[in-house]
Amino acid sequence: MRLRERREEEQSNAFEELKRHLDRKTKEAAEVQDEMETLRREHDNLKSHFAEQLAAADSARAAIYQELSATRHVSDLKMTDLEETVERLRNENKQLRAHKEAAESRLRECAQAERLAQIERDEMKRKQAKLAAQHEALKKSLHEIRVSAAEARRKQLKQQGSSNDS
Repeated sequence: MRLRERREEEQSNAFEELKRHLDRKTKEAAEVQDEMETLRREHDNLKSHFAEQLAAADSARAAIYQELSATRHVSDLKMTDLEETVERLRNENKQLRAHKEAAESRLRECAQAERLAQIERDEMKRKQAKLAAQHEALKKSLHEIRVSAAEARRKQLKQQGSSNDS
């Protein structure tokens, strides 16, 4: 009887441990999902910011080219003023390129993080399926133990009944 109780307790403890493990993994998966959502929002914000910067750059370029066009028609503009304007444009363009490269780099990082999160989610699903299979095996084993115990108890009662009749 104690052996049966001990087995049931061990199985119950194992089941509880599996349940706690599953709960931890579920919580971890939720945290990964939250991180992924945060990264997705950051990615969207970066894309929006990058689009605004590109629009501003295009607008700045258009304004600068208009300015250069008008400057050509003005005869008293010195060549040094033109060179300074061109240098400023180059610096702005370099800055825009640097911003673009930084945004693209962040975009690649976000995509990598999303791939890693997907891999982790897939692993969590596999582990969850494995735990479910283990749970079913434990339930089946427990059922078999109960059936065996009941059979043993019936035999014992039958033997006791036979020995009492004698």
